[in-house]
Amino acid sequence: MTDSPRESAGVVPVRRAETDSGFQVLWTRRPEGRFLSGFRSFVIGRVEDTDADSNDSPHREAARREWCEEAGWEHAGRALDAQRLKPIGEWTSPAWAGEVYHTRFFVLELNEDEAAGCTEALDPREHDDPEWIDPARALERWRRDEVLLSPPILRVLQEFDEGIPAPESRLEIEGFQVSGGHFMLPLRSPTLPPAEYTNCYFVGRDDFVIVDPGSDDSADQDMLLEAVRRRKSRGHRARAIVATHHHRDHIAGIEHLQQATDLELWAHPEFDEMVGDFDVDRRLADGDRIDLKDRDIVVLETPGHASDHLNLFDETAQRAFVGDLVATEGTIVIDPPGGHMGDYLESLRRIRRLGCEVLFPAHGAPVTAPDDHLGYYISHRLDRESKVAAALRQAGRARADDLVSRVYDDVDERVWPLAVRSLTAHLIHLTEEGRARREDGYFEWTDSLNR
Repeated sequence: MTDSPRESAGVVPVRRAETDSGFQVLWTRRPEGRFLSGFRSFVIGRVEDTDADSNDSPHREAARREWCEEAGWEHAGRALDAQRLKPIGEWTSPAWAGEVYHTRFFVLELNEDEAAGCTEALDPREHDDPEWIDPARALERWRRDEVLLSPPILRVLQEFDEGIPAPESRLEIEGFQVSGGHFMLPLRSPTLPPAEYTNCYFVGRDDFVIVDPGSDDSADQDMLLEAVRRRKSRGHRARAIVATHHHRDHIAGIEHLQQATDLELWAHPEFDEMVGDFDVDRRLADGDRIDLKDRDIVVLETPGHASDHLNLFDETAQRAFVGDLVATEGTIVIDPPGGHMGDYLESLRRIRRLGCEVLFPAHGAPVTAPDDHLGYYISHRLDRESKVAAALRQAGRARADDLVSRVYDDVDERVWPLAVRSLTAHLIHLTEEGRARREDGYFEWTDSLNR
């Protein structure tokens, strides 16, 4: 994470049109392989050192340069007067987003001739599915869970919904509204590095449940309470707190939140056996439904990372809130006896079979290509297990500690103490399959595999 934000600039193209707003904006979708792939965006790029050499501000010059490069104007020999770019706001991404960016947005109003070929000219390496759209229609599609919007893009569209924004407005952001009915608020938590935050989710719109308030940081706990109060002031109702599982980085803020709100706690039937400090008001079993007025949320038991692990599946929007099933920051540790590799692999397969459009993990950004992501997790674990089997076969008889240098030779040695726990889970899985046996802390390769 950088000490100071990286500077960037965004261009919001606008054309006059016979719509309710009287104009349309040109948005695109982030292509696969890019950060927040699948999310709708505009033309945005970093401020380069050479942008400071212009007679204009570096941000405006960066916006001019990005537009000319990505919209094909440079290739076509078409120039752009930077003064046509009108500032409409700025936003600094929060620390939890990783590398922090300070972005200034500019509106570029295009005439009919300039707008005509934009959708075909945009660089496909940077932009997918470009579309001219009325801001009100764009927001309606977001509310219906048809598209994904990052916080600044959502705020820009909300500003445009009331007309072209005034110059130099600031884009005030409340957390990360991940879709029309759901909200993400990353909170500092006692989690495993390199992750520093656990995503707390408000699942639901008018009625909502608060999932995984895992922060023990007083400032972030207060930030969560303020977010709940804002929702309440708008007539929304918090129904309960839901814990995806009992690990501390998912439950550390429950007591503070309950003291301030008197909300019930809903969790897996085994949750309070593992955490004696909480009373569970509703025990959530596989297939249970949480009625949130405009949608039902289906409870799915997904053991493996923990035996009490739950996922929440929004059938309406085809989105799943997956706790520590997967992550886009850090790694998922399978730590016996609570962690179980066989159960974990089956849980991954189960969620993959749902065909979700988006996964919302507890650590990191949303997963917008779930099938690929889950497929990678499954193949990665199976590949690792093949290395475990090969190492044990070569050793004949060994402890997990004895094998870690061979099985995890592709990771930093500082990670090995943590890797031993997942390696042990793989060895236990091999034992359950009859491919090894366990005795006095040692694992021994069996002849049944020599075929």
